Amino acid sequence: MAVMMLVTSLWTYMSIDQLIKSSRDRSLSLLSAGMATSVSDLIVTRDYGSLEAMLRHSFANEAIQDIAVTDLNGNVLVSLLRKADDSVVLNFESQKLSVPQSGGSEKIEDTNLGYISAWQKIDPGVSLGWLYIKVSTKFSDEILNHMKRNTIIFASLLFLMALSIAFYAVYCEVKKINAREQALIQSNDELSDAAHHDPLTKLPNRLSLERLMAHSINAVGSNGGLLAICFLDLDGFKLVNDQFGHKAGDLILQCVADRLRNIIRAEDSVIGRSTYSLASRSLVGANYHEH
Repeated sequence: MAVMMLVTSLWTYMSIDQLIKSSRDRSLSLLSAGMATSVSDLIVTRDYGSLEAMLRHSFANEAIQDIAVTDLNGNVLVSLLRKADDSVVLNFESQKLSVPQSGGSEKIEDTNLGYISAWQKIDPGVSLGWLYIKVSTKFSDEILNHMKRNTIIFASLLFLMALSIAFYAVYCEVKKINAREQALIQSNDELSDAAHHDPLTKLPNRLSLERLMAHSINAVGSNGGLLAICFLDLDGFKLVNDQFGHKAGDLILQCVADRLRNIIRAEDSVIGRSTYSLASRSLVGANYHEH
């Protein structure tokens, strides 16, 4: 959906120029046609003073730069222009203009200078002359540039939004995958820990004993030293179970396991089961290692 919106924005950007030009041409055609109709009566009555006043009043439209009214042969009846200081004055530079030969309206556009002009025939039923009007494209160009700039900003925001959505979706998926991997690792660690430790005393069990014994035997065989194994049994433990119950017996086993853990060295190991505890000690050279 974001891609479609982005494509639509680009298409809108390309269409804005043509849209503004079409609107500008229609506005110029309507303006010239309306002015040609409004001055027709003044041409018939030859009231050129009122004609000048009417044309001067039309310069309230800031886009208008030049207006001229001629007869059918192009002889100038009234001509007004806007100067650089925005004042409106009579134009005496030319007494005759080259009117269109087609007999109809004609539009002339000079995009380099930023002007567009049109010839409109004054014909309220009888051909009376020609109206020439030149307007500036400055205001329409400003609108065009403003719309293009907004379109670019909108398209950029859409593109960034689409990227953000894509990155967020990827981030969420990666986060889910990492969470599943961490949960799997944790589950494997818990299973491994449960498989190698006695559930009651939390001491390493027989599986750990076999691994530690094999490692210790290999170490002693390679480096020399002593491997000491001590079996511990709790005398009278059955009587504790029979007299005080299995909960009391479990508590004794846990206490014994904790005491054994506290008295052995870092290089020693205590291997236990719920029915007995086993302490092993290995001496390799001058260092003690836990096995």
